[in-house]
Order: sequence, then structure tokens, then C-alpha cells
Amino acid sequence: MKYFKIYFFFIIALGLIISSCSDLQDDISQPAEVSVHSSQSLVKSSPDFHGKQLVNKKMDDCKRCHQSDFSGGIAGVSCSSANCHPTISVHNENQFNPSSQQFHGKYFKAFNKTMNACSQCHGTTWAGSSISPSCSQCHSTITVHTSNIMNPSSSQFHGKYITGLNWNMAQCRTCHGSNYSGGFSSPTCNTCHNKPGGPESCNTCHGDFGNASRIAPPRALNNAILTSDPAVGAHSKHLFELTLSANTACNECHSVPTNITAAGHFDSTPKAEVKFGTLASGVGTASYNFTDNTCSNTYCHGSFEFNRSASQYPFAYVADKMTGNNYKPVWNKVDGSQGICGSCHGLPPAGHLASTLSACATCHQGVINTA
Repeated sequence: MKYFKIYFFFIIALGLIISSCSDLQDDISQPAEVSVHSSQSLVKSSPDFHGKQLVNKKMDDCKRCHQSDFSGGIAGVSCSSANCHPTISVHNENQFNPSSQQFHGKYFKAFNKTMNACSQCHGTTWAGSSISPSCSQCHSTITVHTSNIMNPSSSQFHGKYITGLNWNMAQCRTCHGSNYSGGFSSPTCNTCHNKPGGPESCNTCHGDFGNASRIAPPRALNNAILTSDPAVGAHSKHLFELTLSANTACNECHSVPTNITAAGHFDSTPKAEVKFGTLASGVGTASYNFTDNTCSNTYCHGSFEFNRSASQYPFAYVADKMTGNNYKPVWNKVDGSQGICGSCHGLPPAGHLASTLSACATCHQGVINTA
């Protein structure tokens, strides 16, 4: 009886061991993803393509055989060999940790990588594909990074993309840094945008891209350069090329923003607001008509009255007041015909003592010369 009990318990123990070993064998028999290695695992059009098997799964199981950096491991097969997945090593446990050296953003900067390799799995616009999740969940502007990002003639040019975002470059700074100098993960923008302010320099969007001192059109926001386009018009004639007076400043016609994000700079109105300053204030309220592109009641073009009773030179008057022509120039008619002597006031002005043009400089020295 004694030996029977010992034998009985031995049989039970042996059964438990066998059962345990069987369970253990089930656990270690195969990695969960080993079934992806079929004859069609490298055929993209096949439902057994290895990428399609991973779309909703992590790649931790792959690391069990292919090494944590996918360089081969015990399988002896590198996932990055033969240029299949050159950037796959970035997919590690710290890939989303900005403070880690393994952060995916730092990978691109450190190794001077382009993002073309990412598009193999994440799609040509990184919006995800049949095998990978979308990158735009974190990077809403990532779709601009195409092969045509630097091509101004392409609809995918980054400048056109940012224009479509109403020039909101907050997402750009996420990777390129607060001053666009590269940040911790991306190349600098200031190689091309090498003027003060970088991409936020005024001449980036309007004016001469190569000269930060010329921030008014030509080149308008619509890329127009011809003066017949109202967005260009007589900007240069007023700001840089005036011959009958001193050049005017931007704030004589516009509210000049202190920086790119200043209130009113980007708004719902499609055109720049014209807000005349004190120089343009004439007899009436100076205004600009966007329909026919004309200026009205501007002092500069003859909207003035000088009263004899308030003048230090009453002898120059032949009437109670002198008046100008209150000329109404067309902004985008830049042929020289609207800025000649006699267009803004008579020669001499109405109410002025009669004289000849050549004698104007006798009294108005510093304003006009004998020519």
C-alpha cells in the first residue's frame, strides 16, 4: 500500500510536468508574427505581404528574430539590407520621446536623411497607407514634404502650401525650430530665407525676395510683377522712384504690422486694406476704390485749399483761396501721364498770382528747381 501511494503521486506529478511542458512549448513555439513569412511575404500586391500584416500591430515581435534595430539578429536577415527599409531602425521604444537620442526626429537630422524612405510605408504624402499609420496625426503639415517642395512652379511648392494655410507657420516651427534654424530634428530654413526674420521676413511673401529693404510689390502675393495688376500698381513709383516729391512710406497708405502675427495682418479680407495717413489727408476724406482702382481726395494729388486769410504771403493770392485739381489717379496706370506738373494743380494753381513755370523756383526754393 505504501509503494502504491508513492507510485500514484509520482504519476500525478509526471502528468503535471508533461502538461506544463506542453503549455511552455505552445508559448515558445513561434513568434506571433511568424505566419507573415509566407512565399508571398515580399509581394506587395498579395494579402500576405508582410507590411499588410503589420498595419494594425507593432513591430516588437519582428525584433525577437531580426534584432531590436532590425539589423539581422538570430534570423540573420536584416530588414534594412538591400535598401528595403533604410530608416527602419528608427522604430524603437524611444521613437516618440523628444528627449531621447533615438527620437525619430533626431534620426533624420543626425544622419542627414530625407523622408522619402518613410513614404515607402507611410504613403507618398505620409497620410498612411495599407501598411502604416498616418504621420499627420502629429504632423498636420507633413504632406508638404514631397519631391516638389522646393520647386516654385509646382503646386506642391512649400510656399504655395503655406499660402493655403493663410501663412500660419506654427507647425513648421515644430520641427524647424522657433527661429527656423533647424531645431533638434530638421534642416534650417534660413539657408534660403537668409534675411532678418528668416521665413517671416516681409520680402518673403511680397516684394523683392533678394532685397529685404524692398518689401512692397512687385512681386505681389499672387506673384504678379506687372504694374497693370492692381496688386502691383504704382508701389515702386511711390516708394522708390518719385521725381516730383520725396518718396512716400508704407504707413502713408497702410497699417504696417510690427510682426507677421500682428492683429489684422492675416484676416478674412482678400486684399490689403488701404488706410491713408496724414500726408494724404486733403479737403475731403481720402479713399481708395477697389472697383476702378482710383484714389480720391488725396492731398498729394491736389485735394487742397489754402486760404488767403491764413497765409503769410497774401500778396500771392488773386482770390480768397488757392485750390488744387483734386486729381483722381488710376493706381495701376503707370505710364508717367499721371505724375506730371499740372496734373495735381494748375500752373499756377487756381487763385495764385499769375506767373510762368520757370519762375516757380524763385519763391518755392527747395520744392522745385528751374527745370
